[in-house]
Amino acid sequence: MKIIASILIFLAACVAKADRAYPVTFSPNKVIESGRAFPTGASSGYLLKKKFIDEEATLEVRSKDGSLRIVHLGNIDIADAVLAGDNMLILAQSDSLYTLILVDKTGQMHSKILPNISPNGKAIFADISGNEVLLLVSRRLYRVDFGNSFTAEPVAEGVTEAKFLKKKAHTTRIAYISITQSGMNLNIIRNGKSEILSKLAAYENSKLCIWGDTVVVLSGGANYGNSTLVQIITLSHGIIFESWVEANISLVEIMHLRGVLCALYLKTDEENYIRLQNLKTGKQIYSVFLNERLIEPYKFALRGGNAIVFFRNGLVRFETSSGTINAIDYLPIGKHFRTDELDAGFAGHNIIITSDETSLVLVRHDNKLWLLTRFYRQAGNILIPLIFMVVVVVLLHYYRKQKKLLDILQEHSGRGAILILDKGGKLLRANRAAKELIGISESIPKHKNILYYCVGTGLQNIKEWISFVLANRDSAKQKIIINNENNPKEWLFSAVVLRNFAGRLRGIVINGMDITEELEKKRLNNWASLAHDMQTNLSTIRLNAEQLSIEPENENYVRREKIIHQVNVLIQRVRDIVTVGRSDSLDKQQYDVQEICKEVISEFDQNMFPHVEFVLAAIPMPVICDKPKMIRALRNAIENATRALKGKPGTVSISNYSDAKNVCFVIRDSGVGMDQKTKSKMLTPYFTTGAKEGGFGIGTMIMQHVVDMHGGEIIINSESGKGTELIFAIPSAGKIPARKTFMRR
Repeated sequence: MKIIASILIFLAACVAKADRAYPVTFSPNKVIESGRAFPTGASSGYLLKKKFIDEEATLEVRSKDGSLRIVHLGNIDIADAVLAGDNMLILAQSDSLYTLILVDKTGQMHSKILPNISPNGKAIFADISGNEVLLLVSRRLYRVDFGNSFTAEPVAEGVTEAKFLKKKAHTTRIAYISITQSGMNLNIIRNGKSEILSKLAAYENSKLCIWGDTVVVLSGGANYGNSTLVQIITLSHGIIFESWVEANISLVEIMHLRGVLCALYLKTDEENYIRLQNLKTGKQIYSVFLNERLIEPYKFALRGGNAIVFFRNGLVRFETSSGTINAIDYLPIGKHFRTDELDAGFAGHNIIITSDETSLVLVRHDNKLWLLTRFYRQAGNILIPLIFMVVVVVLLHYYRKQKKLLDILQEHSGRGAILILDKGGKLLRANRAAKELIGISESIPKHKNILYYCVGTGLQNIKEWISFVLANRDSAKQKIIINNENNPKEWLFSAVVLRNFAGRLRGIVINGMDITEELEKKRLNNWASLAHDMQTNLSTIRLNAEQLSIEPENENYVRREKIIHQVNVLIQRVRDIVTVGRSDSLDKQQYDVQEICKEVISEFDQNMFPHVEFVLAAIPMPVICDKPKMIRALRNAIENATRALKGKPGTVSISNYSDAKNVCFVIRDSGVGMDQKTKSKMLTPYFTTGAKEGGFGIGTMIMQHVVDMHGGEIIINSESGKGTELIFAIPSAGKIPARKTFMRR
């Protein structure tokens, strides 16, 4: 969780520095009131301010060096203005005439009255080429030379759109759309003569785009909604292509892409799409979905290999060749401009949005961390669910851990002592039974290491086992005898280790149950079962004994062997009962290991185990032990080994060796072996795998009991299908240390 939080803080810091997920962003820098801006460079251009009440019209000229000159235009009304290279061309209007004013970049002004053009309605510059400009006055078209002559020549009547065509042989060619009584026509003026190039369908709005000798006519209107008819017309063949595009005529631009004439447009229905369509094939080259909340598109502006779409609440800048968006910014454009008056220019890398009354300067900034910001924004759809899932997994882990703890507490609630330790062994909680067991009262300080509390009478065995668990940090189970006021009690303790999802130790839950009464009941049941079995054995002996006098001699020999075997079984079981029932006192003396092994092997009659090959591989070696008890333990181990053969031929061997601390008795068999689960339960009291053969688990309990009395341990090496090796490790020193046989689970 700390790592996730750090990543989110880092990403938030990056977003604070790069507030856009695109390479470029634009921000408002300055609002210029009462003027239309005409930029000619990064820091140069013109600002035209129209006459306002008693104030005269002015033109501010800013040079590249930053110097500013103000040109006073006088008390005139400005009809239109356009850049003519680095100069400014202005059309001034009075009640009776038009005046053409040319201002250069030094602020020098030249003016000329156009006497043959009378003001009659709206006048605009339709197109400009070199020193010539097409002037459209109330659908009358004039070609004006503002070079040396400042002359105006009438061209045509009923004109709605006009553009210069590329000059050929030093002659001016003009294409224009005219409306006559017979309809709408595309006309061309070449060699000083006007001719109809193509008949056009009449539409409310039209726009001309010129590419060399090719004319593209865009037609549309309110009756056609968001649809525009595109017609490609050549001077030699007339209309060669026409197609509809799904966009308003104001949002369609014609461009060349790798020699192909294309229509770039913005489709606006319920959603916005930027599309580029090949006009010769009609196929879309790309379609880019704008998922941003941009509303009311105003117009397109093309510059170099980029295009900008202006909206009421922002702009989108993208590469025209691929449609790759490199800027989306939310700006209050609709606060300053209306759709029909907005125009755009470029001052270096900056954008100037302008109208007759207001100009807005947008400064470009490069976002160096835009990729990281893009990842942060786009990955949010993935990161947020992912973080949520991680949080859920972590919570589920803690829930499962707590549930496991609660299950343990619930399972053992009211039936024993429960101690909850942290990973360092500090006591966190203890139930009432645990407090009574280790003697915790209200006056004893809490939250100390568990070993701090295990100092009372009879708690030494518990302390040793808990130390073992803390050292190994693994789950374990052990039977422990607690002698309190000469009243020994048998307790079964289990430790459950709690780990986090990374496998690290989080705590330990220790549960102890008093099994004294339960064991006593189980022992009584076992004694009853043994008595029942002995009754069966005695009945067999009596039956065979009654038949000794009437059967042939050769059969009497077999029956005698059966009687001897049954008697030996009874003797062994009686000895086992005596061994379990005796006190824990030991009569230790020094004996020879080889002699003990020989005596154990001699108790097994080869006739009774014809499938077993008993191998005595013991060597002379001194050992200090209680010989009768050790023989009983070894005999039970060998008996278990013969059972592991499952009646099939095999070997059972007994050998010995010594190390620095122990003398070891080794019993090996070639039987079925044990899997890990059986091996882990091997030394559990009364556990047996031979219930069908009459086993009760007492033999295994005797082995463990005898080895514990000698301060040794039992080591089990076994693998399923490969036999078992049982090692009794008896301390070789004369003094026996207080040790217990601990089992790991």
